[in-house]
Amino acid sequence: MLFLNPDSELEPGTLERMVASWRVPERAAVAAGAQTQRVHVRTCARRLPTWWTEFCDLSWLARMFPRSRLLAWKY
Repeated sequence: MLFLNPDSELEPGTLERMVASWRVPERAAVAAGAQTQRVHVRTCARRLPTWWTEFCDLSWLARMFPRSRLLAWKY
């Protein structure tokens, strides 16, 4: 099973090279490859969640005060 974001792009041969480089024991349940990101799109980036931002989000404070730097700074 492969988990990949819908906006990700793979270069030709990426999966083959990744699988070939694994040193997986016989009974392994999970294996993973490294991710490299060549382009960072600033328009879709958000800050990392904190207890405070999640509280403001779940309590709707961020939606009631969308321009507040204290309550809605996650976005």
